Amino acid sequence: MARPVTIQDDTILDAARAVFLERGALATTAEVAARAGVSEGTLFNRFRSKEELFRACMSRGHVHAEWARKLPARVGKGQMPDVLADTASEILAFFRELVPVLMMEAGTPAFSPASLPSKGSHPAAEHIRRLADYLEAEMSLGRIVKQDAEVLARTLTGTLFSFAFLELQTTAETERPDAARKFLESFIALLWAGIAPRKTSPARLASKKAS
Repeated sequence: MARPVTIQDDTILDAARAVFLERGALATTAEVAARAGVSEGTLFNRFRSKEELFRACMSRGHVHAEWARKLPARVGKGQMPDVLADTASEILAFFRELVPVLMMEAGTPAFSPASLPSKGSHPAAEHIRRLADYLEAEMSLGRIVKQDAEVLARTLTGTLFSFAFLELQTTAETERPDAARKFLESFIALLWAGIAPRKTSPARLASKKAS
């Protein structure tokens, strides 16, 4: 007798996340079950309600940010403008997934988190801290001009979050398929102009030595 196929929770959660992102609060457990290839009964054996399923599949998007985990390995490697561009591109991709989730939570009270994290423990605060630590490390190597690393981290993430949010509210992406690429190029160029290490001219260096 053939053994029954065991469906992993990750399979159900991946299917649920895709359905919720497509359908929002109107998504049904029947649609999720169909996408996952299981019965609704199997679904409710794992998750007691649609709200619990929503929190389970969406919370992974809040916590797991691959771009943040890559930062320590990037310290001191590559050309800084290129590293910043790659990191910004990954952060934007992350926010493109996260923003629809936040909007669904805000618009559907039943889907809001069961409890808010304590002050300072929210994933967003952790991501900013990791980015600030990375930028601070690059500053210590002289690859970025010394300044407030947290302010720089918030400037970078805040700008990218704003772009992802507004992207959902407009038709810019369909009218200009290259809008995101051009934005990232211009943004990184502007950012780098303000944080690039300052070059000291020979005349200024001679003046410093004389004084």
